Amino acid sequence: MANKKAAPLQTDYGEVALAPKSGKYWHLNSTAAQILDELQNGGDARSATDALVATYGISAEQASRDVVSTIASLHREGLV
Repeated sequence: MANKKAAPLQTDYGEVALAPKSGKYWHLNSTAAQILDELQNGGDARSATDALVATYGISAEQASRDVVSTIASLHREGLV
């Protein structure tokens, strides 16, 4: 799933990502930024879920729901 469609950028206000097709910038919360980073570095939904569990101490079930939802949004907006 490694795909460099989005161009993430750290700002004073958090991370943003440029969607190349639309030219729109999207503000990413810390969870979305971590998931996007995981995907762009060769990870998949499973590794992104594991990363959220380790970072936030949430259940694997909650992390998985967050990852699935976030990946769907990232796809819809053309960021992955």
